[in-house]
Amino acid sequence: MQDQLHRMEAALVRVETMLHTLMNASTKKQRAAKQRRKQYSEAKQRRERGKVSLPTFHVLKVRDNRLTPRIQGWADAGMKFGAADNPEGFLAWFCYQWNNTCYLKKPITFSAGYYRVHTGDIRCKTGSFDLMGLNVKQKMVLRNDAELYDFCNRPWWTWAFKIFYPVWEEMQEMPGFAELGPRFLRGVRLILGGYDGHEVYTGLLWDANESRVNINKMFRRMGPALRLMWKACCSGLRMKSSPVVPA
Repeated sequence: MQDQLHRMEAALVRVETMLHTLMNASTKKQRAAKQRRKQYSEAKQRRERGKVSLPTFHVLKVRDNRLTPRIQGWADAGMKFGAADNPEGFLAWFCYQWNNTCYLKKPITFSAGYYRVHTGDIRCKTGSFDLMGLNVKQKMVLRNDAELYDFCNRPWWTWAFKIFYPVWEEMQEMPGFAELGPRFLRGVRLILGGYDGHEVYTGLLWDANESRVNINKMFRRMGPALRLMWKACCSGLRMKSSPVVPA
């Protein structure tokens, strides 16, 4: 009888020890999970520090004055890309910065082969051709007035003026701008449409609102360069991490 009691007591001790071990393990897991949640929350707060909510208007058609404090920093980086004569790198970097670091949510997302643009209340699904005119499979030529109308009214021209042009204006006031290379200046000015006057032929300036005949004429000289700049913008919108600014 005494031996049986001892065995029962020993079994209870073992059970109690196992319960303590399980409880301690569970507590440790809970503490670790709580610590991870805290770290994730702090990391999210660090990422979102300085960001603003998406505006109530179309992000491509209206200038958001809340982003004005960022213009100087963007222009500083632009001068570094300019010194490296890398216009497509600058455009990809700028599109990433604008799309990923300004707002709590991306103004333009990408999924299932389409860009989804914040228009104020909803997101509008659009392709790269409707967004800016990029189609790598077709020759760059406007065949009729309907295509001219579409080309002139691509929302990316408005984005270039409302969002990008203030940065370009700031760069023009900075020391060293006059020494930037012609390739860099041409690439950026093509994206700006007619807002900064790139001369393609003598007396003929690049302008998305030019006549169909003149645009087609200019396409023959600078169409590949324009397509390259559009591709850089698309790349920047879809990047997961920021391109490196030249030293």
